[in-house]
Amino acid sequence: MARIALVSASDAKFFYLLEDLLASIKDGAKRDGFDVAVLDVGLTNDQRATLERGGVAVIEPVLDYDVSFFKTAPEPFFRSMTARPHLPHHLPGYDVYVFLDADTWVQDWEAVRLYVSSAMAKGLAITPEVDRSYGVLFDPVTVAEWRLKTFQRCFDEKVARNLAVFPMINSGIFAARADTPLWEKWSNLLGHLYKAIGEPFFFAEQAAMNALIRSEAVSAALLPSRCNWMCNRAAPVTRDGTIFCEPQPPYAPLGIIHLTGPDKDRVVELVDLDGSKRARTLRFPKAKV
Repeated sequence: MARIALVSASDAKFFYLLEDLLASIKDGAKRDGFDVAVLDVGLTNDQRATLERGGVAVIEPVLDYDVSFFKTAPEPFFRSMTARPHLPHHLPGYDVYVFLDADTWVQDWEAVRLYVSSAMAKGLAITPEVDRSYGVLFDPVTVAEWRLKTFQRCFDEKVARNLAVFPMINSGIFAARADTPLWEKWSNLLGHLYKAIGEPFFFAEQAAMNALIRSEAVSAALLPSRCNWMCNRAAPVTRDGTIFCEPQPPYAPLGIIHLTGPDKDRVVELVDLDGSKRARTLRFPKAKV
């Protein structure tokens, strides 16, 4: 039987969101026998103890690259970014690793299962930032302009423009087999990008992932947007006031909610399928580890 690890990362500031995520996966992980681990990139001792009492493995990753050449020293949370290409090193012994950002939560456990089964089949499973409901603006610039600027920070102009044609693939949620070539290629390319950029650019690891997938250097299953719903692109609608659904027919329930954007606690006026409206956050409704 395959060993599956569900992995997230958090500092003290995002711990309250991590608790939401852990509460949302607790039953499913127990039912399917998945282990849960958290990369400690700035937790307090009390927060670590809370996780460990809940059966969560806590790993404190080192900074996986020599970044002494950076113009500015990276913040402690930056170890979450450098650790992603090295999950089998930090947490050895698993067949599949599922990484979920701390600002995500699982509404439908079948989405997690789809990540796992797709990674088993293709080596990597991940979701592009594209959906028919997503707005055209990514404040303060359009999505296309933001993509181009992101890739221009990392690659030469020709490569950047070629990559920017495609939707960004979001590395905040992904699943990968331990034996996929992704890990080594991602690690090597990211190390090269850090040297080229010379500073702790937040999106470098995602840019590297996109370059590998778009160049077909690694094989990937691209999953639907319901598996990584970007809340700053489109607010969901609700069913019965509780179930988050895509805002266009057939109003399918969302699998994993991703609280993208700077305001994780913003209150949104959500429309229900019965026509009623209610103001609420998009966080997981029962946040208990």
